[in-house]
Amino acid sequence: MTNYIIACIVPLILIIAGFIQTKFPPKKINNFYGYRTIFSKSSQEAWDYANKIAGKIMLASGIILLVLYVIILAAFVDDYEDLPIVLEVTALPITIINMAIVEYLTRKKFKK
Repeated sequence: MTNYIIACIVPLILIIAGFIQTKFPPKKINNFYGYRTIFSKSSQEAWDYANKIAGKIMLASGIILLVLYVIILAAFVDDYEDLPIVLEVTALPITIINMAIVEYLTRKKFKK
């Protein structure tokens, strides 16, 4: 049971952070909270758009990962030892893909 909880930490963090970012996006450009890249900080419009999209993508990817992890954990119920590590390693590419999508959509919209 502990392995289920450990494996689901990353998706739950993505869901919570995505929900917070979607409901309470940062109003002004800052270095502490929000989707912070050089391009997203280039204007208030780009900042608002990037943070809106980042929150939605983070929330969706967290839900997808949580469902995927539960299915995988149920399928490999007898082979616990390395499974949580494998599941957590899958979260890194998802995070990188999320950032690439947000950056692409922001640059496409504001074409700088």
